[in-house]
Amino acid sequence: MHWRWILVVFVALLLTGCQRTVEKTAPSTSEGMRIQSISSALERRSQEEVYTYTVILANGTEREITVNSIVPVVAAALVKRVDARELPVTVGQRLAPGGTIEISGKVLFQASDLSKRQLSDLMPLITEFRIISEQSLPILVSHNQKSRP
Repeated sequence: MHWRWILVVFVALLLTGCQRTVEKTAPSTSEGMRIQSISSALERRSQEEVYTYTVILANGTEREITVNSIVPVVAAALVKRVDARELPVTVGQRLAPGGTIEISGKVLFQASDLSKRQLSDLMPLITEFRIISEQSLPILVSHNQKSRP
């Protein structure tokens, strides 16, 4: 009975051509923003491939940070195949100290001339993320300083 379910799942994965991965990033030793985890899936379509991802971004600082946008940086071998207009994801959310936010996006690219094996050899598709953010920093002024004219 268990073999039937395993066979059904195996056939379903072969037919859809999807690949799903979940990666945990190494804990950060310094304070700041960091990627806590990433999950992704690859869907092959007739005209293009769609790589979807979800990133959990963590704020390791003691200050609120406004995350304006996130841009995935794709592997060099795929840069010419990617639709760059789809890369930036507008976030526009505040990230509280010690808090996390979930950000999802997609990468559209042409790889119809590649086999599944060739495509998997090019992974990871995203090598890093550029995060555009704002953070307010206080000005520390000593009361012992004299103002100059």
